[in-house]
Amino acid sequence: MKIATFADLHVGVSTYGHIDPNTGLNTRVLDALNSFDEIIDYCINNSIKHVIFAGDMFKNSLPSPTLTKEINIRIRRMLDNGILFYAMDGNHDVSPLLTAKSALEPLSSLKVSGTFHTRFEKEFFIDDYRVLMLPTYTTQEEIENILSKYNDNKKTIVVGHFTALGAQFNDYLLSMNEDAIDCKIFNQKNILAVVLGHLHKYQILNKEPLIYYTGSSQRIDFNEENQKKGFVVLDINDDVKYEFIEIKSQEFLTIKMDVKDSEDPMRDLVNYIETLDVSNKIIRLNVTTNKDNNINDSLITKLLKDNGSTCIANINKIFDRDELIRNKNIDSTITEEKALEEYFKDNEDAEEIIKLGLKMISNLKENEQN
Repeated sequence: MKIATFADLHVGVSTYGHIDPNTGLNTRVLDALNSFDEIIDYCINNSIKHVIFAGDMFKNSLPSPTLTKEINIRIRRMLDNGILFYAMDGNHDVSPLLTAKSALEPLSSLKVSGTFHTRFEKEFFIDDYRVLMLPTYTTQEEIENILSKYNDNKKTIVVGHFTALGAQFNDYLLSMNEDAIDCKIFNQKNILAVVLGHLHKYQILNKEPLIYYTGSSQRIDFNEENQKKGFVVLDINDDVKYEFIEIKSQEFLTIKMDVKDSEDPMRDLVNYIETLDVSNKIIRLNVTTNKDNNINDSLITKLLKDNGSTCIANINKIFDRDELIRNKNIDSTITEEKALEEYFKDNEDAEEIIKLGLKMISNLKENEQN
């Protein structure tokens, strides 16, 4: 039996986007919706009849009716194609208040056939397999208490939305310092897999039982620039197999160039950008330069747009630290009086300024003593 699993769609994120004239929606919203469409298409084409969602359908707990409608259209398409949908709320979908409801709540209150939704502990069944949803806001102690109630002979797939101890937020950052759940608590004989949402990097944390983050379906920002995005298909029979399916995601590109020693920095920068494929990418440019170089931001922006960039996030100019120090002879080892004399020594009114400054320093010291 195959089950498609995904998480962290974050419909409503609009950063680096613009309004699409054909739909009236932000292009970043369209990116997320297109990801959902691609997952559904895969399931239809590969006869997958069960989809598990591990939280954070929306950017926040109060999405607009337009965004809610777009998600409902896609859930309806799954149901019309015989696909059952199992969804839990993520921390973005609902506030910590126990009485708070998410935009997915109508699936439960209207008892939409073929959908299964909760923000609390709840079990559903796919044939002989249990799907155990954990509470959206939970602690390790709470999870351990829940698992003790389901430590039986029923083969179980656990679904959660939290930070796991040792998992990576992004390629460079471990979550060891977070208030995290130790995945050792899932070492029960009946647990086949633990499907996690919340962290955006796809990663396998454990093989037996299988514990993994599906990762987000879209790149949200430059922290995810080099990550593959997609969803995971579980294949559960006598054993547990899995496959990560990569899907189309908005590309980010950081362009780095050092022109501080260049005779013509703009020419070299333009020539380098011309060699790159920036089409349909969100771009940020990090240029190492010196304070005398004239980098024309508007011309660089126009060049990137003319070459098909989706968005130019920013142009960062990085200067040598020594160039930014106005006087290298001034540091913490000299007195205020010496610093004042050194700073203004080349000023045409140096004598008058220094005399006035010394008087002010003297007055301040007298006030401090009094």
